[in-house]
Amino acid sequence: MTRTMGDSVTVGNIPFTVDIAAVYINGIFAADPQVVARRFPADRHVTVWIDVNGTMPQRAQVFDVEKGNGIPANAPAWIDARRAVVHTSLPTIYCGRATLPAVEAACKAAGLLPARDYQLWISTLDGTHYTGPGVVACQYQGGPTAKYDLSVVYDDAWHPLPKP
Repeated sequence: MTRTMGDSVTVGNIPFTVDIAAVYINGIFAADPQVVARRFPADRHVTVWIDVNGTMPQRAQVFDVEKGNGIPANAPAWIDARRAVVHTSLPTIYCGRATLPAVEAACKAAGLLPARDYQLWISTLDGTHYTGPGVVACQYQGGPTAKYDLSVVYDDAWHPLPKP
């Protein structure tokens, strides 16, 4: 079963129809946890927190590696820091298709492999869906001028939905 995930720099722009809401835990677009909880109650939605600068691996499930945020070279340290505090799931790196080789190279140099040590949420933003080792989600629609982005989540075990 595939699920939908929405993200935006403005929490109010994420549609209620998504299964998972992805929001920023830090940076200039950090979301207010109370606003997120009211808009996406835990009994109906899953919230995924995104770390844009690499300083909150203890609280964010995803590290955002793209221009203006994290860089590929910092992905291994973030993965290690996240794994040190969370043992129930693999850390997730968000990056674009073009950045993926640099992320994988930095991680491989540190002895980390996708699917074994970390997961990937890949952005295409062109309507295509990307799959590959460790890819749990693909952001296929949206972009800098869109009100929100949409992703498909391939792995049901990645942030399971609340039981009805």
